[in-house]
Amino acid sequence: MTFRTLPVILASLSLSLVACGGGASVSEGKAAVTERKCTGCHTADLGGSTTPLRDTTATYAANLTPDMTTGIGSWTDAQIKTAIRTGVDDEGKELCSKMPRFSDMSDTEVADIVAYLRSLPPVSREIPESTCQ
Repeated sequence: MTFRTLPVILASLSLSLVACGGGASVSEGKAAVTERKCTGCHTADLGGSTTPLRDTTATYAANLTPDMTTGIGSWTDAQIKTAIRTGVDDEGKELCSKMPRFSDMSDTEVADIVAYLRSLPPVSREIPESTCQ
């Protein structure tokens, strides 16, 4: 084996793992985000909203892009999955009740959503602190 063939072998192995279910799917994650209507609150670019959510005076949708300062770029995959499933943020605090808890979401679907969120271009958008109602 030469050093030239190593990248080809590694690329083939990587594709095999994805084909066998070893990797999350960005396209499936995007489909799940659409199906679950996440953009209804978090906006089309998922950069969150500086306008209070409907029927609230001070509850805001978070920036879900991988921006390191204003988004979830510093969160681990496990923290994102926990927030989606249980409504607990990266600091262990309860999210507002307007955020649905997707406790029934499969491991595959939540992994796909995380992969999709990680693939988004970072949006730098400061979101006001929410007051849960």
